[in-house]
Amino acid sequence: MYKFKNKKTKEVFDNILDAYRWYECPGPCGDCGLSRDSMCTESWIQDHPVEAARIMGFDIIEEEGNHIDALPNIAKLLGVKTSQPFRFGDYLTQYRIDNSGRIVNVKKGELIESSAMILEMINHPEKISPG
Repeated sequence: MYKFKNKKTKEVFDNILDAYRWYECPGPCGDCGLSRDSMCTESWIQDHPVEAARIMGFDIIEEEGNHIDALPNIAKLLGVKTSQPFRFGDYLTQYRIDNSGRIVNVKKGELIESSAMILEMINHPEKISPG
């Protein structure tokens, strides 16, 4: 499991929902990284604690046994680092892999759910270039 440290107050939270409840929302939803795709819900935040913590500006503290810097298998297959923007083929779209191993459209913040696109990336990693 992880703990989450508020960068401003240095307070450490044992779970992401406690951190979220103390999160100082920056204002209108358009100004907050959690406003995309119903991410500003306790359910989403609990399911994506590391990504939510990063969006909210919390430091992520590893507890013994967790290896947050370990690359998800998909990152190894594609030859990229977690959170490193990359492009695929001739597309202008930038992607990144989050710590859970999901491929995310950088600009839209949306998960790539097309299995055909993911399989194409896996089968043709030579088409991947730095973002």
